[in-house]
Amino acid sequence: MGRAVRRYARAAGGGRVAPRAAIEGVRAGARLGRFFGQVATGGLGEAARALGITDLVGRTPEAILCGLVDQIAPAGETLEASAARAAIATTLDSFLERLDPDDPEATRLDAPQVEELMREYVINYAYERFSSEMCGRLERDQVDLDRALELSEQARDFIAAKLQEKLMDRAVDMNLLATDPSTQERVSYELMQETFAILEDGE
Repeated sequence: MGRAVRRYARAAGGGRVAPRAAIEGVRAGARLGRFFGQVATGGLGEAARALGITDLVGRTPEAILCGLVDQIAPAGETLEASAARAAIATTLDSFLERLDPDDPEATRLDAPQVEELMREYVINYAYERFSSEMCGRLERDQVDLDRALELSEQARDFIAAKLQEKLMDRAVDMNLLATDPSTQERVSYELMQETFAILEDGE
């Protein structure tokens, strides 16, 4: 499995090139970071107001998830946009599990929780991009369906284990993450850069 993921990461350009090509992934990650920063500093209610989705607070988790995904990663026509949107959806689903059931609007995140969720995002993104590559190979008759499904399933656990082990913790100022676009972009880009460097190494 490691060999297949390593080949994919190297073909994508590794840690030096892949983040520059992953424009939608980095942008979506920056918007996600801003949202989580706003939840950390002002609570879900404030973050929802900033996104213009206050009508969703208090509704079902599924309704909140759909509204958040549409705001943070609008549907696009490219594989890159689709991968970013799918990764955002999976990460936000994990976030919604942390909602305060008695008062969802008051839900807050602390800095370690934000960092954990941002790591989850790049893990989910890397998996979605690898799966897209498997779909492309399937369409080009370079791999059969059973093998493509097998590789995609194995890749999920491998990528998660590898990145959870090696992605570095970051001391990010939550106020800057919530309000400063350059901080949001930098955090997302650096996480993407580190992700592909780790997968390219593959050891």
